[in-house]
Amino acid sequence: MDTGSLIRHARVCCPGSFSGLMALYEENWGLLQALAPTLAQLRGAHRSRALVDCDLHLEVLESTRYTMTLKLTYLFAGDAEAELMADPDFTLRVYHDARQAEAVSCVNEHRHALLQRLRVESLELDRRWRRNVILNKWLSYLLECGHLFSGPSWLRAGAESCVQSRFRLR
Repeated sequence: MDTGSLIRHARVCCPGSFSGLMALYEENWGLLQALAPTLAQLRGAHRSRALVDCDLHLEVLESTRYTMTLKLTYLFAGDAEAELMADPDFTLRVYHDARQAEAVSCVNEHRHALLQRLRVESLELDRRWRRNVILNKWLSYLLECGHLFSGPSWLRAGAESCVQSRFRLR
């Protein structure tokens, strides 16, 4: 799929600005809609399989008429037996009426404690830009790999259809 047609480069003006960030949210919404065309109707946990990528996990944490909070991640085996590690561990807030999707959180860039201590604190606008640019690039990659959450075939109730929920709102 050509994801370039989904991104409106002309709308992203002044990178690092608030107006540019809002345009990036719109781009993320378009990419997320391509990944999950029936997103507004999805409930619970879902898994997408692509031939050239890891299984992608999506879980709807909260859904209202105009907004939705969800997790989007890969799940990897952790250090302990039966432990799963989510990475990148994105929490997304989708605004259906405004057609925007915001990455409200993701796993820290560094998992090593020393590197986390060396991280420089930045302004909130900069942190939002960083999270949402990463989300934008990852969504494009997922579409190129052929991931898709779509239709009734993904609305499965069995435990074998996806990993049990380990996500919690923070």
